[in-house]
Amino acid sequence: MDTVIGHAGGCELHPFASTSEAEYERIFHFNYFSQTYLARSVLAQWMQRKIAGHLIFTSSYVARMPHTQIPAYSSAKAALENFARSLALEYALTGIRVNVVSPGNVAAGSSLKVFDEDPAYREFVLRVSLGRRNSPESIANAFVFLCSPLAAEINGQILSPDYGAGIGNRL
Repeated sequence: MDTVIGHAGGCELHPFASTSEAEYERIFHFNYFSQTYLARSVLAQWMQRKIAGHLIFTSSYVARMPHTQIPAYSSAKAALENFARSLALEYALTGIRVNVVSPGNVAAGSSLKVFDEDPAYREFVLRVSLGRRNSPESIANAFVFLCSPLAAEINGQILSPDYGAGIGNRL
């Protein structure tokens, strides 16, 4: 195995003031620390076997454009992006690459549920993404690209298929 994707992520709305410490930690742990455990295991195997692998994490546009209702999630994804860049530097000379796909709001999973149920969140998403949401297929295409020979020289980067949500701050 020379390509591994760390794709864990998600949460519902959890404002900081009303989220217990335990719940905040659970969300952060799931969205960040679970990825570090995966990385530690995979990188140890690749180093032992001298495999020039490619580790790709899934983040979110809210790592750079936080929303008030998901501070644990957005903080975890921001930490994950920095972690990935740190690993890319640390392992660059071994041939191991580490990249991130950081999509906009995807019309699937917990994002779809919150978008459908919370008008304030829906308004935020539509405002920052120029009224558009990513399809699951468009995000899959970003992963396919990074896994292809076309991306063989890409390392330490954050690919953001986000319909332009990352262009400036429109909050």
